[in-house]
Amino acid sequence: MLAHLSELIAAAKGERPCDLLLRGGYVLNVFLRQFQRCDLAVHRGMVVGLGERPAREIVDVEGLYLVPGFMDGHVHLESSMLTPEYYAQAVVPRGTTGVVADPHEFANVCGLEGVRYLQRARSRVPLELFIGVPSCVPATPLEDAGAALEAEDIASLRGGEGIVGLGEMMNYPGLLAGEESVLAKLGALGNEAHIDGHAPSLSGPELQAYVLAGISTDHECTTLAEAREKLALGMRIMLRQGSLARNLETLAPLVTESVLERCLLVTDDREPEDLLREGHLDYLIELAIKSGIRAEAAFMLASWNVAQAFQLPRLGALTPGYWANICALSKRGQEWSEGFKVLKVWQRGRLVAAQGQYLYPLEEAPRGALEGNSIHLAPDWRGHLTLSVPTAGEYRVRVIGLEEGSLLTEAREATLKAQADGQGGWQVAADPERDILKLAAYERHKASGKVGLGFLQGLKFKGGALASTVAHDSHNLVVVGDNDKDMELAVETLAHCGGGLTFVQAGQVKATLPLPIAGLVSPQPLEKVYEFLSNLYAQVRQAGCPFDHPFMALAFMTLPVIPHLKLSDRGLVDVDRFQIVGSPILGPA
Repeated sequence: MLAHLSELIAAAKGERPCDLLLRGGYVLNVFLRQFQRCDLAVHRGMVVGLGERPAREIVDVEGLYLVPGFMDGHVHLESSMLTPEYYAQAVVPRGTTGVVADPHEFANVCGLEGVRYLQRARSRVPLELFIGVPSCVPATPLEDAGAALEAEDIASLRGGEGIVGLGEMMNYPGLLAGEESVLAKLGALGNEAHIDGHAPSLSGPELQAYVLAGISTDHECTTLAEAREKLALGMRIMLRQGSLARNLETLAPLVTESVLERCLLVTDDREPEDLLREGHLDYLIELAIKSGIRAEAAFMLASWNVAQAFQLPRLGALTPGYWANICALSKRGQEWSEGFKVLKVWQRGRLVAAQGQYLYPLEEAPRGALEGNSIHLAPDWRGHLTLSVPTAGEYRVRVIGLEEGSLLTEAREATLKAQADGQGGWQVAADPERDILKLAAYERHKASGKVGLGFLQGLKFKGGALASTVAHDSHNLVVVGDNDKDMELAVETLAHCGGGLTFVQAGQVKATLPLPIAGLVSPQPLEKVYEFLSNLYAQVRQAGCPFDHPFMALAFMTLPVIPHLKLSDRGLVDVDRFQIVGSPILGPA
């Protein structure tokens, strides 16, 4: 900007023609929190004036509403199963011109190279692509990831392109325990660097200690009471509406005029089906308005407030000296609550989308270490699903209790009858009639042979097995089923295709979505990924599972930082006590 400051000043004063004038629209003033009817002048990608100016190009936006380009304050691009380039193609036409991405999925598989992949993609997409350096790779010491990022690794990215701070600090037990390695990460990017939070249900003195350590945001609030406690301590609250965790409507009453600028909208994890059918931040803004938040405030939650939270200069407002990231909208009816349509999108003054069409050239970033088959199972990986017991009879077992729409799980107990294992012994197996399925997590990065076993209740399907290499956050290979043969075939299927999602039934592979890029992402565009995914979902629903996102639900069963009971490749994890409890078998009933 400074190189052209005199030119920009001249354009602002009307002494020389600006590049672009948007004439006749209603411009959102985020400082006054209201729309104002005026023209908007743009030069060299920057807003230079409000009102009439001479211009080389004049675009009639009569009666349209001009708002700052939408910004997602916390997102894992990997959950879209798309490359950054195809992700941009999916979200930019819906008004998204900026994201703060935490690539800890890529980093758990490929380490620093996963972060650098996003850095290489920044110049190839019409997005303000900012990066929070993953703080918890692996998320805990209770699992095995493909890489580990220590404080010195994080520090190596300090001042790097697009780096805006430290990604979500999920290991709050380690932080609160004062673990030296965790505390070292907090200052690795500088003492004043932004640090994202992740502290579900944390409260009281422990929450205050967490805030004291410099954590300034949280996206895990599920109740108003939790959000208000964190807000009162100075945290910014991220109202999340992802594919699985949907908290926006519950938290909407939090957003009053007095605390508006302390709140922001985020998607966190959003699957292809929801991106295609519901949308991205445009959907969240519409939902916020329908939940009682004033339209002007809702647009701020996904623009100005995000820029302020991450101290991103010259973003989030349509006023002189700010980058011209602009959405032109029309209402679907008389009131904002009836919805709106994104008609045109400019990013730094370039028209990058119009009428839902992406207008930017597709140029893919080099993938480096993310290419190639990342599924490495031990040679003798078969035959490790049996849960042997010494005699016949009934046994008490631990069961992970799953509820649709929640990342929290219950630590349940059940009684299962021992069955003959076909080799003269006894085993405890799944009981699909009571919706108790076997769950397994295979370490898939270093062929260690580790396999964690457990039981899962809540998926409600019979006959077959689901498997996925999208398994937060270490992304080992997770499989759930009602019989060992189908489970092993599902594992084998993903090992051959380099990762992905699959459903197997009665010895047949019913459907598979290959995700060969780090076992997380497809090289295909959104529509093609959705085609594969919708076929998968249809097959799983025919087997009785009512979930909208069965594979995302499965993916979070291996995340040992969200209460209460989870499974890693090392065994069952009691998240509340932050320790491995091992086998699911408690003993004879």
